[in-house]
Amino acid sequence: MTLKYFDSGSGGPDDCLGRWLDDELLEGIRAFRGQFGFFDISALRKYLPMLQGMVDDGGTFRLVIGANNGDPASTADVNALLPIISGNGDARLAIVGFSNALFHPKTLHIVRANDSSVGVVGSANMTAKGLGHNVEAGVVIESSDANDVALRHIATAIDYWFECDEPGVYEITEEDDIGRLETLGLIVPPSTRRRLRGANRARGPVSGRGQRRVGWRPPHVPADEEPAEVEGDGSVEINGEDMAYRPAIVAHWCKELATSDAQQPSASHRTVRRPRNRPTRVTGQLRLTKSVFDIDASRYFRDEFFANEDWSVDIRAGKRWEQANIVFHLLGLEGLSTPQTLLVEYASHRADHAGEPTTVLKWGPALNQWLRDNNHTEYWIVLEKDINGRYWMSFQSDKPGWAP
Repeated sequence: MTLKYFDSGSGGPDDCLGRWLDDELLEGIRAFRGQFGFFDISALRKYLPMLQGMVDDGGTFRLVIGANNGDPASTADVNALLPIISGNGDARLAIVGFSNALFHPKTLHIVRANDSSVGVVGSANMTAKGLGHNVEAGVVIESSDANDVALRHIATAIDYWFECDEPGVYEITEEDDIGRLETLGLIVPPSTRRRLRGANRARGPVSGRGQRRVGWRPPHVPADEEPAEVEGDGSVEINGEDMAYRPAIVAHWCKELATSDAQQPSASHRTVRRPRNRPTRVTGQLRLTKSVFDIDASRYFRDEFFANEDWSVDIRAGKRWEQANIVFHLLGLEGLSTPQTLLVEYASHRADHAGEPTTVLKWGPALNQWLRDNNHTEYWIVLEKDINGRYWMSFQSDKPGWAP
């Protein structure tokens, strides 16, 4: 077994995974396996005819892709692989998405025409930027021994996802599977992915950052059309301040705001009238409900979304109430300072009363006044939690594309 280290930083932009693939993905290879947290078809498109021929000749194709919230694969990415995986050959494709963890491996395993094996374990994703633009590093493992332990372990780890029964693992075999995963929000339309990736495209360089020379590039992507890759770390603007880095989102929830949630009293009363003349009080809080999600709202927010917060207990009239002060970073709420510390309150006994949510978020004085001054009735509030445990809040005029 031999080891080789590549590094597109110290070794220059041409010492990258894209150049290595050009040397290894040749006619006659017998197997291709890979698992990557992030994927776009532009990284693999030039090799598709060769991979199709490999499968037609009896070779093995296995690809596992992450469905991570910040930068999920698009329907176009997956559709481009359908001709390979929908035939009679030994070709399989899986999507993996978890609510509490990223799917984040970056490993490759190839069996060459002469039956020797080679693998890569590194930092680069199977994306256009990952293969030749970003600063990435990895270790190449090569052996003529078909039973080499390390290489066999890489191949077995990739194959695992096609044999396991873990929730959140989906194999794609036909076009209907793509539609089902789009409905679940695990893959998105190309327009949605461009919107997720393009947050920083029009803003120019951030002060103090340099410009890197581009290395390997997919030949079909002109330099001025190369997609902005964020891999879950999209740039956002908060009160005019450009944040070039936002960690990957691991949990999210949204809800269309009713007048009571949006803190909109009528012109002359502190209630608003709904159909059937039923008054709705403005409560100063957001009811955390099931909304459009398949969750048990009576426990989800306390036990999952905000589970790791510091909850205190208060006994009122013999009943147990739990409270946590939670810091939210606000996105696009002009005129408000960020972050805001808001109180979230949980009471299990509320489940005994039909229609009462067990968990509510108190808007607090600043957000309460902002909502009264800026009518967001029928907007969608979005709450997100990133991989570092930070919470984000934003309002959207339309239902988010990832929501069921």
